[in-house]
Amino acid sequence: MNYVRVQHSLPTADDLRFQAERMIPDLRARAGDADRNGEFLPEAIRELRQAGFFRILQPARFGGYSLNPTALWNVTRQLGRGCGSTAFLVSLLTVHGWIAGMFEASAQEEVFENGGDTIVANLSAGVRRQVSAVIEGKGLVVSGVWDFASGIDFADWVITAIGVPTANGDLEERIALVPRKEFTVEAGSWTMVGARATGSKRVALRDAFIPDHRMIRWADVEAGTYPGLRCNEGPLYQRTGAGSLLVLCSAAPVIAIAGAVVDHFVETVNRRKREQWAVIELGRSTSEVNMAHALLLHDTNELYEAGLRGEDLSLPTQARHRADAAVMSRVALSASDRLVSALGGSVFGAGHPVERLFRDIHTVATHHRVQPEPACELYGRVLLDGDA
Repeated sequence: MNYVRVQHSLPTADDLRFQAERMIPDLRARAGDADRNGEFLPEAIRELRQAGFFRILQPARFGGYSLNPTALWNVTRQLGRGCGSTAFLVSLLTVHGWIAGMFEASAQEEVFENGGDTIVANLSAGVRRQVSAVIEGKGLVVSGVWDFASGIDFADWVITAIGVPTANGDLEERIALVPRKEFTVEAGSWTMVGARATGSKRVALRDAFIPDHRMIRWADVEAGTYPGLRCNEGPLYQRTGAGSLLVLCSAAPVIAIAGAVVDHFVETVNRRKREQWAVIELGRSTSEVNMAHALLLHDTNELYEAGLRGEDLSLPTQARHRADAAVMSRVALSASDRLVSALGGSVFGAGHPVERLFRDIHTVATHHRVQPEPACELYGRVLLDGDA
């Protein structure tokens, strides 16, 4: 089959960053209500779609921009200055759209119908339970429950991790594309302290049929041998390490929210007497947040440039990226905490913007992909084995 690239006006990375920056006042104005209600207004999601953010990594052949992911992180950083939950969702959901490009072309034609922008949620193996998968004809009948379905209320499709029984009794890990409409969402199941507006609720499937063309083996994703290589071009689909992009997309919103704390610190101190210690803390913490963002861009460029050369990312490099993602998250979190502490107890009044940011950054920084102990142990073992 011949595939025709969808033609549309392509924004630059700077265009997208400027658009995100222009949205900061509106995001700030809505953040409190979104936090209290545990969801975004429909017009907020519509504006994110219209801005083109979910197309940043979407395959060009199916209507996306296929940009260097650094464009996404620069957008995320600006969005986070307005709303931490927005930064988290745009960072992760946009990367999920890239993963959808790993499936068979026929599956991508369904997901990116007529080259439209598509919001793709994700349900990983770590959040599933009571999952059953039975082979039926050319597909599987799947039932199960998954927690933490971020963005499920407005997602179009969901990438779902399932274990498929093999002939020898083992489970083969696969990811599958399932239309959002097939999921039942448990209202009131997202009651976290922070990142409330992400609406990361519990969902369930009941006897849903998933055809073979909408499934790929996770081992093929890790090996860079997934079927989407046959139709998608460009450096993001040149066998680069999926693991690196997944951990970096989880670190980006932590850094973005820390940037918002910097903004509020500057605004608050400018209304007060400028004490020397506060000025020193501002300079130190902002430098750390900037360094974390610079490392995020560095590692992402490393991944993207390897794709331009048609090279695989080595396992030691992927291990380093995982450790870097965890460390940059902890550096940003620490800088944020010092600034919040320096602002004093007044910012912990319920509903204060900094109180919300404090809750958001601590919630987002607990994501399993940016936990330093497993990530740094892995990298440390690589270094000790002499493979770095």
